Amino acid sequence: MQDKSLLEVSPHDLLGIILARREKHASRLPKEEKKRDEELTRAYELYNESKNALAELLASTPETELDPLARTQAENSVEENETHRKRVMSILWRVRSHLKEALAAIEYWSAMNETTLSTLLEDANRVNEGGMSTFALNKSAANEQGDGVHG
Repeated sequence: MQDKSLLEVSPHDLLGIILARREKHASRLPKEEKKRDEELTRAYELYNESKNALAELLASTPETELDPLARTQAENSVEENETHRKRVMSILWRVRSHLKEALAAIEYWSAMNETTLSTLLEDANRVNEGGMSTFALNKSAANEQGDGVHG
C-alpha cells in the first residue's frame, strides 16, 4: 500500500527527490568499490602466502619427519585465507552490482519526463483504490486477445 500523501506530490518534485536519493547512494559506491578491491588484493596476498608456506613446508620436510600439527596449522591457514578471499570477492561483486543498478536507476529516472511520471502516479492511484495494476491489465488484455485467436 502507498501513502496517499505521496500522490499529492508534484511529479517534478517527486523526480527531483528520487534522483537526489539515487545520486547520493551512487556517489558512495565507487569509494566502497575501491576499498573492497584493495581488501581483495590483500586477501589474495594472504592466501598466496599461506599456500606457498604450506608448499614450502611439504617440500622441505620428508613426509615421515613432518610435524602433523604444523601441517594442520598450515592447511588451516590456507583454508581460512581462501574463505576470507571468497567472502571479500562476494562483497566486491555485490558492491559492483549495486553500483551498476544505481547508475541504471539514475539513467532511468533522468530520462523520465513529467508526463510519464504522471501516468505512473495515475496507475499507482488506480491500484491504491483497488484497481488492477498495469501488469494485470496487460495480462488480461493479452488473454482476451489470445481467446479470440484460438476460439
